[in-house]
Amino acid sequence: MKDEAGLVRSIQRHLLDAVAAAPLRPEPFAHLHCPRLMPDALFQWLYDAYPREGMTPPPPGGTGEDLRRRLDIGDSRWFRLPETKRRRLEQVYDFEFSQRFGRALVERFLDHIPGVGVGEGGAPPPLPDQTRRELTHQCLPCRWHFVTDHPGYQLEVHTDLAIKAVTALLYFSPVGTAGQPGTTIYRPRPGLEHLRDADGMARLPFADFEPVWEAPHQGNSLFAFARNERAFHGVRPVPLGNGPRESLIFLVHRQLGPATRAG
Repeated sequence: MKDEAGLVRSIQRHLLDAVAAAPLRPEPFAHLHCPRLMPDALFQWLYDAYPREGMTPPPPGGTGEDLRRRLDIGDSRWFRLPETKRRRLEQVYDFEFSQRFGRALVERFLDHIPGVGVGEGGAPPPLPDQTRRELTHQCLPCRWHFVTDHPGYQLEVHTDLAIKAVTALLYFSPVGTAGQPGTTIYRPRPGLEHLRDADGMARLPFADFEPVWEAPHQGNSLFAFARNERAFHGVRPVPLGNGPRESLIFLVHRQLGPATRAG
């Protein structure tokens, strides 16, 4: 394979190209899916660096969301990782690339972020073109979160916190496998079409929703969406016989400044 710097550049280029090329599906909320991000050998090099050594074990008797463990670059536990893993991950997900990746996602979803694009009924009108261009060139508040979901984990239907503009999930199953629950898109059942969640704090029962589509938790794939008050999604329970479910979450937070406004 190439030298390490060359591998990092290739991975970053493939991620940007995949987001740019993926079809954007507007219903029931704006999302895109990249079923294969990069050549499998490149993904394997990235998969091998997943920071398992930095994850804390789940709490005894934990249920539901308690069974998710999270690790961010720079956490105190980050330095438990072998130096080769730390270097690899810090190079791939460095600040400069995070900004480029965040802008690429914002550009794809710009017309679907409430308060920036058209949004839903009652949302502000689109911003002037100049302001929209300025938004995609700001220093965006972006975050990477490595997450490990242990058997029994589930995430009931929700819309994400209102501070989020775009969420992207990179799935870290071994190449060629898709045995874990993915991320499911939902719409309210008939009679519940009025459901909204403006602040994203609620956890709503699966029984109130119909599944529309599930992004498979398949290694070397990505699912991304623009957050709004009807961006209902969730994760079915991870079967008890399964191993951990591993993902990398990338968040672009809303930038409240001179070039944006609250939705």
